[in-house]
Amino acid sequence: MSGLTVMVGIFFIVLFLTLLLYFWRTRNWPKTSARSNVDFLVFAIVAVLQIFFVKVGIFIAVAVNRAFPSIPVDACYFAIPFAMGAMIIAVLVNRNVALIISVLTSFLISLLFDEKITYPLFSFLGSVAASYHIVNSRQRSTFLKVGIFLGLINIAAILCLNLLTGHPLNDLLLRLAMGFLGGIITGILVAGLTPVFESLFGFITYIKLLELANLNQPLFQRMIIEAPGTYHHS
Repeated sequence: MSGLTVMVGIFFIVLFLTLLLYFWRTRNWPKTSARSNVDFLVFAIVAVLQIFFVKVGIFIAVAVNRAFPSIPVDACYFAIPFAMGAMIIAVLVNRNVALIISVLTSFLISLLFDEKITYPLFSFLGSVAASYHIVNSRQRSTFLKVGIFLGLINIAAILCLNLLTGHPLNDLLLRLAMGFLGGIITGILVAGLTPVFESLFGFITYIKLLELANLNQPLFQRMIIEAPGTYHHS
């Protein structure tokens, strides 16, 4: 019941902060477009979705620890896709909004981990690095490369965090492996979820534009066959 209470509390915190940002924006920029309103809605949805995936990750980590007691649950936590939300927002909106959601979700994650600083800090570092890197992506296949990049960032963050705890060699190899795995998982999730948000909310990203301009699209191929003159003059 306590876990459910925390999730409900987090939901209302996200709702409150999203509304706060919305009213702040409309007050300072009265000409807020309908597109901006959609951005705020997606911001809230992604924030809640991020916390949901973290909660699922915690559940899986505990289950793995129970099945294999030799694997510490603290190490498994590093495989959780903490940066997923920031990466999605960076692709759909921009990197500045991604920074905001990085701060927000890192704060909310601290509530799930009894306000321990390790995992919120780990989440924030990975989210900022990955969201700033993913905006340069021009193909969906590069999301996996960004996931690998995030895995390397996770490794560096884990090394630093282990030094902060005063136990630099404590389950180090396992933590590093889990951190790298977390980067890969995050890249896969972002690659799968981003097209869903594009379709549901009408986002036109750089990747979407490049896909539409691809000459291998079935429509272009049909034009080549049925109306070559129109194709060459278009």
